[in-house]
Amino acid sequence: MPSNEEAYDNLRATFQESSSENIAHCRAVCEEIAGMLSPGTNVLDIGCGTGVPVAETFAKAGHNVTGIDFSQTMVDLAQRQVPKGSFIKADMRMYEPPANLVGQYGAIIASNSLYYVSVDETVTMVQRFTNWIKDGGVVVIGCGIILLPNGEVPPFDESGWKDSVETTFLGQKVTLTFGTMDVWKKLLEKFGLRLVKIDTKDITFNGGGEQHIVRKSYLITRKSTD
Repeated sequence: MPSNEEAYDNLRATFQESSSENIAHCRAVCEEIAGMLSPGTNVLDIGCGTGVPVAETFAKAGHNVTGIDFSQTMVDLAQRQVPKGSFIKADMRMYEPPANLVGQYGAIIASNSLYYVSVDETVTMVQRFTNWIKDGGVVVIGCGIILLPNGEVPPFDESGWKDSVETTFLGQKVTLTFGTMDVWKKLLEKFGLRLVKIDTKDITFNGGGEQHIVRKSYLITRKSTD
């Protein structure tokens, strides 16, 4: 995670403004998932940011949305933009849902949050998602990789991960974690999340005097019921 809220706020603000294409991609995925759920489903938005488009989409579809975020600024903005949602300032690595909702979420969405934690923390978060989601519930994880200037995927080490890489993205110094599709699939399967669909697009981001192309994927999974 960024070391302080100000750095995080700067990154999220720049990220939000840098690509309407990215927001449209995320919104389309969320609309698809929202339509699969029973009315009034409990939905948890991990790293909710401004509340747009994830929490907004599920709230408009009539679901009960809770969003958590590291930044009070983002939580306040999300509450203004999505008044039907409930938003909490929390570091996802320490967050514990209310006891009555553990195992009762119909959907958990981590659209843009697992980039900011280490591989070990990613593994822990996926395990926790599995504990929080009900049987047959949907877990959506956003992952991706910043492509090289020639459009190629950068090399990974033999583990299939790029763990806590220091880089510059949209003019902001960040530490990001990336994984190949193979290691993501193995991780999800390990904790009983069955991969239903992968929705991938190459997204162009412009901001901070830089342009990046990110191969962004949403891994749509369901918790196994057996």
